[in-house]
Amino acid sequence: MTGQRGRSGRRSPVFTPHLTSFGAAGGAVRSRLKRLRELPDDLLPLSQELLARGLRASFSLTAAEVAEVREALARHGVAPLVRAAYAAHQPLRPARWWSAWIGLWSGLPTRLPARSAAPPSAADTPPPRRPDVTAAGLTACRAALAARRTLRKSTAGQA
Repeated sequence: MTGQRGRSGRRSPVFTPHLTSFGAAGGAVRSRLKRLRELPDDLLPLSQELLARGLRASFSLTAAEVAEVREALARHGVAPLVRAAYAAHQPLRPARWWSAWIGLWSGLPTRLPARSAAPPSAADTPPPRRPDVTAAGLTACRAALAARRTLRKSTAGQA
């Protein structure tokens, strides 16, 4: 019991709830959101690159958040994730946990698929260049533009 001094000089009783009731509820929430404290080996390259750029944040993620980071890492690679985190970095208010970057990382546009090392097929090869056809096409385009200009001038004089 705690209280404040009353008029008679005695402390008046003030109700303070039992802390065990709050501790029990908090324990249930903590058990559902079990956070991993150790960095998994597959996220070590990302961690090292973040540290190299001066981005020091605590790992402490839930299993679902670790899965999101792994998905973003598989989709984008280490360098784009580090660039995105560095671009969002605020020196006066730095990110304290990796969870601050998860939304940023999962919202990155996906990179283009890597080109295969197989030789191009006949459908992929452009048609061979023919200077005579190209020159004839260029001459035809110039003639069409000149005719259009002449037509505009003649219709503009009539109006």
